[in-house]
Amino acid sequence: MLKQPKIAFVGAECSGKTTLAQALSAKYSGVFVPEAARDYLPTLQRDYQLLDIDNILRLQLQYEQNAAKNQPLFCDTEALVCKIWAEYKFGQASDYINQIWGLAPYHFYILCDNLDNWQADPLRETPNAAQRQQLFFLYKSYLEQYHRPFCIVSGNPEERVKQASTGLKLHLGI
Repeated sequence: MLKQPKIAFVGAECSGKTTLAQALSAKYSGVFVPEAARDYLPTLQRDYQLLDIDNILRLQLQYEQNAAKNQPLFCDTEALVCKIWAEYKFGQASDYINQIWGLAPYHFYILCDNLDNWQADPLRETPNAAQRQQLFFLYKSYLEQYHRPFCIVSGNPEERVKQASTGLKLHLGI
C-alpha cells in the first residue's frame, strides 16, 4: 500500500462527492479534505471570475498540504474539477489549472455519477439534468484521455461506498 494515497472525488455539482469522500475517509481512517470553493466563494463581494478558479485550486492544494501525513487523503475536488468548471463557465481553463492537472498528483479518482434529486445550494449553478450529464461525460472523457485510474460510482450512498471500496482495493490495495 502507498504511504499516503491521494484519492480525488470528481463529478458534476450535486453528485454526492462530499458525502462519499466523508464516508470513505471515515471507513479508511483517512483525512477528508474539503472543497475549497465552499470557503472561498462566499467571501467574494462580486461574481467570481476565471482568476478566482485559480485561487480556489491554490487553496485546495494548500488544504491538502496541511492535512495529516501518513494517512490516506480523500479530496473533495481537485484540478480536474477546476479545469472542467473553468471551461464550462468561461470557455477556457488557465495555464495554471492545466499545468496542475497535467501533474497527476492523485493515485485514484472516483467519478460520481449524477444523483436523481437536485438539491439547491447558493453555490450550485447547474440544476438542469442534461447539463449535469454532459459534465459527467466530460469528466469521464478527461480521465480516459489522460489515462488516470478511476472508477465510476452510482446508486444510493451504500452502493457508492461499496463500488468505491472495490475500486480502491483493486487499484491501491486498500
